Amino acid sequence: MGNYIKVLKNRVKKETNRLINNKKPKIFCIGHNKTGTTSLTKAIKDLGFIVGNQREAELMFDDWLKRDFSKFNKPGNKDCPY
Repeated sequence: MGNYIKVLKNRVKKETNRLINNKKPKIFCIGHNKTGTTSLTKAIKDLGFIVGNQREAELMFDDWLKRDFSKFNKPGNKDCPY
């Protein structure tokens, strides 16, 4: 069992490095309240990915309703307005 965990950790590290070194990697976490989005956000940050600011994303909700996506090319906006 210990060897399996070591192999799994190496695989996760390899895939994480591949995604980080990609030009524009994107990870989408979509879920309702209390489904682990905050925990996943912490894990994504710990792996070196950029996570957007929740408040900034909430302030873009009106733009989203108007279908004005000009502000939406920031990496990693979390939760709202999506």
